[in-house]
Amino acid sequence: MSIPYLSTNEFDTARPNIDSWIEFPFINKGDSVTKVYHLRCTMLRSDYDPSDVALDTTMASATNAAVTSLPFAADVNAYFVGDYNHQISDGVLITFDRQFANIPIPTVDPAGSEIFTFPGLPSLSGSGTRLTIIAASVTNNVVTAITSGSHGMSSGDNFRIFLRGTITRFGRNYYSYIYGNGTAITGTSGSTLKLNSYLPEGFTFTDGNIDPFATRGRKQVSRKSSTQLEYQYYLPGVSPGITTTQDINLPQRFEAYRYSEGNTVSSLNSGTEPTAIEYNEIVDSDGFLVLDSGISRWKGNITRQTVKSIRAI
Repeated sequence: MSIPYLSTNEFDTARPNIDSWIEFPFINKGDSVTKVYHLRCTMLRSDYDPSDVALDTTMASATNAAVTSLPFAADVNAYFVGDYNHQISDGVLITFDRQFANIPIPTVDPAGSEIFTFPGLPSLSGSGTRLTIIAASVTNNVVTAITSGSHGMSSGDNFRIFLRGTITRFGRNYYSYIYGNGTAITGTSGSTLKLNSYLPEGFTFTDGNIDPFATRGRKQVSRKSSTQLEYQYYLPGVSPGITTTQDINLPQRFEAYRYSEGNTVSSLNSGTEPTAIEYNEIVDSDGFLVLDSGISRWKGNITRQTVKSIRAI
């Protein structure tokens, strides 16, 4: 019987095995770009040196990766993040998982819901020009008003309205009003404004006006809203503008404050940061407010920035 012979020259350099593979760590989030290369390697235990490859070295060649050959196509955008899962074999060999990773693309995950105290808002006159109402009628609890010019609104837009008319009951005329905030419904366009109302049938219009896009006022209020987690990834020394982890910006928790004084406030207006109009633009765009942020190590020197935010309401 022949005695098994191991040539030390064959294993003095890490040799990738056939079970090397490519991982797509965020494929469940729709990211089919980010890869982690797993080079399952074997070499002599006595020749293994964890400093053979420096962190952040690119997988540009077998020489860079300190292996006999690459089991995949070279990737200059994959960076060394470490050797893992070391195991001793036959007392003289060591196997390990040499990993190179791309810098992941940003991802967003839903994170449930949370109660948050949202700032108070004033009843602003709106961003449009006040218009006169020249005609109005009521059908099936829907008011159709005609304005003196195009109001620029569509279904879902807010406004402030004053609408006056009369109704006749038992032979006598009574005034009936709509005064306050409203929301346009389907059928609103041009100079036609439609809104839900409980004005009675037989309402006879007399006069009125509207302030298009006027916001609804409220006090500071605590409400539940949906939250999300945003992930951004950086490699210091490689990512533009990031030399160290201290260069990674951490957005601060949302707080409203008065610009001239720097004091926090409970309600917004034209002199706060953000202003009431700016805040409503965030709401209209389904924007989010920052709750918390931080950084952590993902793989090797690749750093993950996590921002938790809540949808503005």
